Amino acid sequence: MSSDSSIKLKRGQKVALNKGSNKFFKLVVALDWDINYGGMHEFDLDTSIFMVDFNKNTAEDKFIFYGNPKSIENSVVLGEDFNLKLKDYYDERIMIDLDLVPDNIEKLAITVTIYDGEKRGQNFSSISNGIIRIIDSLGKDEVFSYEFNKGLKLETAVVVAEIYRHNGQWKLNPVGNGFNGGLEALCENYGIKVQ
Repeated sequence: MSSDSSIKLKRGQKVALNKGSNKFFKLVVALDWDINYGGMHEFDLDTSIFMVDFNKNTAEDKFIFYGNPKSIENSVVLGEDFNLKLKDYYDERIMIDLDLVPDNIEKLAITVTIYDGEKRGQNFSSISNGIIRIIDSLGKDEVFSYEFNKGLKLETAVVVAEIYRHNGQWKLNPVGNGFNGGLEALCENYGIKVQ
């Protein structure tokens, strides 16, 4: 997997995924991090994807996480990579086929949370080298990367990036916004009613 021509993005530096010379429709989103924690509890990071509609809501079946690892139409699949065999190289992989994303979906929010972070007294101050990599599955090259955990301290959840529609095209926004309140806070932010 070549990263020689990968563009390192800054927070908020939006880029087109399928406009001009960029023709990226089948993507692998790979996430890496280092955990620097010596506490008594297991430190567990979970990746989730919110498929947000134009009303700023996420239907229950459009919330992709370990308990629902793929969307019905297979546009977003957690833990897969178009058979590129990247499992041993990254902490998490998400397979995204933008051509299959339903028309009513405005954006895909890629998030990471610390499981039971508040209860266990864990937060993102124990995470370093948090990097998201966007890989073109056809060319098998890393095309964009972004260090998402810069400036995070006491937060237990982060919106790493959003892939969103803009004027008929798909764009990538490296977000890096931290949240307190873990997964529940993210669910409220993206329009899922938490019981």
